[in-house]
Amino acid sequence: MISPLDMCMFLKEKLKLYNVLLLNACLKILRTIFDLSAEILGPKSQALETKNFEINGLKYKIYRPLTNHILPVIIYYHGGGWMVGSIKAYDRIMQYISFKAQAVVVGVEYRKAPEHKISVTLLDAKLAYFWVINNLKLIGGNKNKIAIVGDSAGGHIAINLWHKIHRLNIIKPKLMALIYPVVDLNIHELRLMKKHNSFLIRKLGVCILLYVLRHNIGGLKKINFAFTFKYSNKIKYPKVFLMTAQIDPLTHSIEKFGKKLKKAGCTVLYKHYPKTIHGFINFAGVSKIAAQALEDLVIFLKNNL
Repeated sequence: MISPLDMCMFLKEKLKLYNVLLLNACLKILRTIFDLSAEILGPKSQALETKNFEINGLKYKIYRPLTNHILPVIIYYHGGGWMVGSIKAYDRIMQYISFKAQAVVVGVEYRKAPEHKISVTLLDAKLAYFWVINNLKLIGGNKNKIAIVGDSAGGHIAINLWHKIHRLNIIKPKLMALIYPVVDLNIHELRLMKKHNSFLIRKLGVCILLYVLRHNIGGLKKINFAFTFKYSNKIKYPKVFLMTAQIDPLTHSIEKFGKKLKKAGCTVLYKHYPKTIHGFINFAGVSKIAAQALEDLVIFLKNNL
């Protein structure tokens, strides 16, 4: 005869299984929607040369203007909460940047949660960077004109990459462009978000953020270790472009991040876009302010590379 305790344990395990199955089903649908949205919401397609590479399981897509000249290189780490997003989802954005900035753009298909831990994602970002600097001749890139760009989770990945390579004797990026990046995220910041005047930030934004974090770092107790960056005058950042949205739980921490960089002597170009939400850059094909923000990013890259 099954005891009440055994029955409770059995039901608990079944519930865990159903939760996992439900999460996987929802995630699959969300990833598909994200991928298909590029053609509907993104900027117009551009005439470019594109090539796909897969090295040791890590996929890249190279976007290159129709020229034989040696060009600047922009490595793009896409957003999506470390769980969704892909080269396909950001295809139109990377096309636009490559065409307008007249640069080689490298899209990186890093591994994502919940299938992989965030340490794997960050390792992929580093491997991708090393692949690019070791294959500049193959892609026709200029070693003195490299930028790393990331939006949202991709911004966090780009910052983490800089912290890992800034002391190494290798080719380093000249610029860093961060579009509403995840920075300095800790328990204190989450508490501030919950007191925000905006209902969308206080309720919806924080709920989504907490959900994503729980499925990426295995619990909030690890948040300080995984998402807080230490600042030191010994860490010299390249020139940085920072972009924020008005309705975004991350904006407060990004503003603080920019002030810390300036205090440390870093050149920072900061742009805030009113009446926008987190992720608005993906609507550049249907939103004037998103299109302007994407153009501002291109101008920064083109003028400084």
